[in-house]
Amino acid sequence: GYLCLSGRWGLYARSRQLSATDVVHLRLDAFVSKSRKLKTIYLGGQLAVERHVAPATIVFLEPNVESERKPEDLGFCYISGRLAQGAVGNALKKVTCFEDLAPHLEDQLQRRSSGQVKFRMRVVPCSASKGLGVWLLEGPVPKGEILFEYGGEMISQATAAVRERKYFEKNQMNFVYQLLPPAPAPGAKARPAATPVAMVDATHFGNIARMVNHSCDPNLEVYHHSSGAGKQNHIVFRAKRRIAAGEELTVDYNPGTCSKRGLEVVKRSNIKCECQSSLCRGWVF
Repeated sequence: GYLCLSGRWGLYARSRQLSATDVVHLRLDAFVSKSRKLKTIYLGGQLAVERHVAPATIVFLEPNVESERKPEDLGFCYISGRLAQGAVGNALKKVTCFEDLAPHLEDQLQRRSSGQVKFRMRVVPCSASKGLGVWLLEGPVPKGEILFEYGGEMISQATAAVRERKYFEKNQMNFVYQLLPPAPAPGAKARPAATPVAMVDATHFGNIARMVNHSCDPNLEVYHHSSGAGKQNHIVFRAKRRIAAGEELTVDYNPGTCSKRGLEVVKRSNIKCECQSSLCRGWVF
């Protein structure tokens, strides 16, 4: 099972799965206070866990980004930013083994609009259904603060269509993220189908943003940020509200859809949602 604790580190504690050999000691104390008209019972307790497994080995993927999984066990090649179109193909022509690929790609990264990751965070296993997740270890993070950019390969719409079809045929999850321009204001003239301002594929090459899980009530939001002399478009994740240390970082994979606060909840069953939020729609896509 999972540790169920409340308080500042309760969410992080629930991510620490117990093994069959662990021993949990629980002691409850009851105190009764009597008065003429009222009798009050106070409950208190202590919880102790004897772990019989070695603690997780912590590695640094980049400054302020820790992981309980080795880079080779993440399922993709970790890079700390965004690559220009064709950078991976050019790198593959110059390296002789896979171990040399990541360092070579780090030298090809575009300048990040958000700079280095400022707040300490960690990649940890959440559950069998959710896989890995990202937990904030240092905070609080103020509302509106940019935490990181969505890293990966910059691709065109044509390339994205080809790759998504191949991922689908192989029954493989894809992490192609497209950012559309803001919707027209209410009452404004409708525009034709919008062209994405940025498209990034993090399926095989990505950063910390790739491991952020979905929530129907997230603490992060996707933001379009332009920087540099050429006003390059970047996909960044910023704090939707104040985020305290000990929270899992989450984002809505399908923003703009109805929730339980709305008048109608569309029922879908493609991907079941596991966020367990009070606003959960029950599905992701």
